[in-house]
Amino acid sequence: MLERLGWIGTAISAGLLLQIAVQINGLHWLPDFPVYLGLALLAGGTAVGASLLLFAAAASKSARSGSSPAPFWVRMLVIGGFASLAIVHAVLAVGSSSTAVEWWRNAMLWPAALAGISVCVLTGPRWKSLLVLWPLGEAAAALLGCWYAPNSGESHSLRAYQYVLAAALISAAVLLPAILFDARCRRSWSLWGFAAASLAMPLVCLLQPDTAHAQGFLSAVALLRLGMVLIAVDRSLASDRDAPGQPT
Repeated sequence: MLERLGWIGTAISAGLLLQIAVQINGLHWLPDFPVYLGLALLAGGTAVGASLLLFAAAASKSARSGSSPAPFWVRMLVIGGFASLAIVHAVLAVGSSSTAVEWWRNAMLWPAALAGISVCVLTGPRWKSLLVLWPLGEAAAALLGCWYAPNSGESHSLRAYQYVLAAALISAAVLLPAILFDARCRRSWSLWGFAAASLAMPLVCLLQPDTAHAQGFLSAVALLRLGMVLIAVDRSLASDRDAPGQPT
C-alpha cells in the first residue's frame, strides 16, 4: 500500500515537472506565472511526501526479505535525490522575481524530472506504467490552468483554456495505445470516465464561451478527470501487484 501510494505521488510529481518543461518552458502554453509557481510547489511537496512513503515501503520490504544492502541503498539514493532536486527547483521558483523559467532554474528542472522518472522505473511494476506520467501531471496542471484562465479578464485567459484542452488531447493520445491494445484497460471504467470528462471540457467551452462563467464547470470537470486517472492508476498498480508471479 505504501509503495503504491508512493509511486502514484512520484508519478504525479514527475508528471508536473514534465508539464513545466513541455507546456510552459518548451511550448509556452500556460502562462508562466502563477501557474508555473503553483506547479513547482505542488511537484516539490508531492515529491517529498511520495519519497517518505517509498522510504518506508523499501525499508519494510528489505527487513522482511533480508535482501542485500546494495539495492536498498541505491534505491534510497535515487529516491532521496529526486525529492531534493524537486524541492530545490520549487525554492528557486519561489525565490525569483522573474516569471519566466530561466536557464538556472531549468538546470534543476530536467534533472528533477529525470530523477522522478528513474524512481518510477525502479519502484513501478512495469515500464508501461510510465504512460500515465503525462496524463497524471496534465490532469493536475489542468486544475491550475482552469483556475487561472478567467482571472480578472486577462487577455490570455481564453488562450489558457485552449492550452488546457490541447494538453488534454495529448493525454488522450498517450493513453490510446493502452486502451486499444490492453484488454484490462478497455475494461477500466475509470479510464473511460477520464476520456468522457476530457471530451466534456471542450463541450463546456462551446456551451459557455464566457471564460468567467465557464470556470466553475471546467474546474469541476478537471477535478473529475484527475480523480478518474488516479483511480485508474491505483487499480492498475493493485492488479499488477496481485498478479501471479509479482512480488508482494
